[in-house]
Amino acid sequence: MNIIFGRKNLESLADKHTFLEVDTIHVNGEDIECFCIIDIEAISFTDFQNLEETKKLHQQMLGSFRAGDFKLARDLIDHLKSRLQGHMNSFYENLLSRM
Repeated sequence: MNIIFGRKNLESLADKHTFLEVDTIHVNGEDIECFCIIDIEAISFTDFQNLEETKKLHQQMLGSFRAGDFKLARDLIDHLKSRLQGHMNSFYENLLSRM
């Protein structure tokens, strides 16, 4: 999994990649969002068609995890693991191990 730090760094890659937030870190008094980079050419046509829905489900899962609603987070991970050619599965497995 490739990670990029900071939302401002996403713009130059946006034409061939999509991004999913994975964490927020605190550095020198500033919160910096961290994103996984996914090459859109590396995902199936079906995954590409469902990309916006997948991104919404991922954000909902991350919000549920952060809020401590682990039941909902687990349920959403079950749906997400079959998407994006499995590019995010190691991240999801890591989250599951922390619940």
